[in-house]
Amino acid sequence: NKLTKNINLRVREKLFKKAMELDKEYHNNHATGATINTIVGDVEIIGEGFFWPSLWIVVNSVSIIVCYIICAIVNFKLSLILLACAPIIFVIAKICFKKLNNVDDRRREARKKKLSHINDGIMGIKTIKALNLEQDNAKEYDTYCKRLSKLDIKKHYLVQIMWRNADIIVAAAMGILFYLSYREYYNMNISYGELYLFFILFEKCLYPSGISRR
Repeated sequence: NKLTKNINLRVREKLFKKAMELDKEYHNNHATGATINTIVGDVEIIGEGFFWPSLWIVVNSVSIIVCYIICAIVNFKLSLILLACAPIIFVIAKICFKKLNNVDDRRREARKKKLSHINDGIMGIKTIKALNLEQDNAKEYDTYCKRLSKLDIKKHYLVQIMWRNADIIVAAAMGILFYLSYREYYNMNISYGELYLFFILFEKCLYPSGISRR
């Protein structure tokens, strides 16, 4: 957290300094609200969209590898179920994340336009009132808000699709595991304690710590 905040602070300072150094032509061609959003809002994405996911990937990758090794030691035959699930979940996640990145880019653009409209509306309120454009300005703002809201819903929808598909695969894997583990236990190839440990580690591999499934 401290590292993320310090980096965000330094980036904001550099961005603000750069904005002050740019000539009038740049500021005439770029909305003030968009510049403010870049300095204030987009910088937060560095922490939320890079540092934490990177840390999550490293920690959980180690956790998954260790759990799988223990599963393989307990019963190699049953651990192969995990290897069968991994590529399917990876492909689904890759497709969903690609679409999510596209939606996030559109959300950032929509948010910039919304903030730009707010800034321009407040800065130019005298002109708007003089030309009696209050209703038109309010309708345009409402359009930006609705567009951003639709993109937020679409992002949530894609996240849910990804997790529900993963849940289906995990449920199928657990069903196969129950059947095969029963046979292994019945044939005395695995003890009750080893079986209990295997199920805990199996779920740990498919749902690492820190994952939000909501």
